[in-house]
Amino acid sequence: MTYSIASGEGMPARELINERDMSETDIKPRKSHWWALPLLLSTAWLVIGVGLGFLAHPPPSDCKGTFSCLTLDGWGTYLSGAFAPLAFIWLVLSVRIQSAELKAQQQELRESRKVMKEQADFIGTQTRILEDQEKARERDRKVSEFQDCLSALYGVIRVRLYSSVFLIGVTSTGGDGEFNLAGGQPPPTRDECISAFVRSFDNIAGRGMREPIRIKPEFIDPVKEALTVATAAVVIAQMIGGLPQYEASRLRLEQLISDLERILQTTAELVEGRKV
Repeated sequence: MTYSIASGEGMPARELINERDMSETDIKPRKSHWWALPLLLSTAWLVIGVGLGFLAHPPPSDCKGTFSCLTLDGWGTYLSGAFAPLAFIWLVLSVRIQSAELKAQQQELRESRKVMKEQADFIGTQTRILEDQEKARERDRKVSEFQDCLSALYGVIRVRLYSSVFLIGVTSTGGDGEFNLAGGQPPPTRDECISAFVRSFDNIAGRGMREPIRIKPEFIDPVKEALTVATAAVVIAQMIGGLPQYEASRLRLEQLISDLERILQTTAELVEGRKV
């Protein structure tokens, strides 16, 4: 019996694993060059700021150039004016970086949940398949036990009971007489032998015997053994159903159980009555 591990939609296990691996591989940070714009703006702003410092007209004094004429206060004013836009640019850049990282984390979280769900579905599918396999193995064991019971019943009937004179009944003259149930040689196959033995109970009156029908003492154990294995076969057949249940019905095992229980009970009652 062959089973293929599949997901809930019938996807083979290997394809499911490949798909999961592909999903995990797809979780990669996206390459982006948007940060180059703030860098270019910062560089351009520095170039422009320095250029303006060189190109500005010096104050009317003896100093030469603009930077050489700056006092400490002037330098502070120049630097604050030059770097304030840079600080704003990189503040926007940091916010943009944090936003991008947050989106990437959210995307990875969604992908992780998807992979975890696929893994859970895959494990659930494996569990169901293992359970089905175990049920199939258990059914096969029960079917084998059922067939063993039929074989044991066949052995007891064919060897110990079929042609044996194991019953005592009341004859037409009112006395006790011994007789066999089926008579002759047992049929060659198992099912034919069991069926013929069961049918023989229906024709006891045709042999000239009347109730009470009882068992000869030396055959009580074989009759009990036949009753035990027949009962076990019926219990198993009712448990698993299907072909075993049909076979038990076709062989009339329940009728055989009823007949054997009846003659065993009659035998026990007569024995107890004699003891009293």
